[in-house]
Amino acid sequence: MALVSDKFTRINFLYNINDLNNLISIFEHGILSKNSLRKKRIKTYIDISNSEVQKRREEKNVPNHASLHSYANLYIDARNPMMYFEVMTRDIDSLCVICVDKRILDLDNVVVTDRNAAAEFAQFEEPKNAIKFLDFDKIFAKYWTHPCPITQSELKAIKCAEVLVLDKIPVSYLIKIKVATNKAKVHVEQMHLNVPVEIDSNIFFR
Repeated sequence: MALVSDKFTRINFLYNINDLNNLISIFEHGILSKNSLRKKRIKTYIDISNSEVQKRREEKNVPNHASLHSYANLYIDARNPMMYFEVMTRDIDSLCVICVDKRILDLDNVVVTDRNAAAEFAQFEEPKNAIKFLDFDKIFAKYWTHPCPITQSELKAIKCAEVLVLDKIPVSYLIKIKVATNKAKVHVEQMHLNVPVEIDSNIFFR
């Protein structure tokens, strides 16, 4: 029987943007939701998220389910507005992208959004139904700029289409790590996480 994830033929991996100093904790506990991080009281975790965006997410629920902060989030494309913001405001050698097996889409309690989950008009669906409304051409577009501010705002949100996994993404689904520079690559390799580490300058707008 075909798996739901097999239908997502344009997806190779799903992606989590993170601080590479969180990797040791992540490869011990998995990628945790905000609420799970609080429960485990992991004090060393470095939060790179935008505080204004997180406030909106904290106040929003997945329809008929838990709050957004009860879900660990992944992006369908990591070369997106969040990554651009991080590259522009942080030391690029502190950033990494965790590539997650798309088989995560076959688990229970997984939700897919057609744009940034905090966006006003975001649609939420189970993976088996989500492929019908995902606009992959816009999600994987190289740029999201547009002369019309309303259209640009829409394209920006769509670039951040998400996969939400309740509570945590298990370590077994973490396939490899992407970084921007050789310095970051060496740093991650010294952690001995037993996954490949590769430089991908494009995903970091280099």
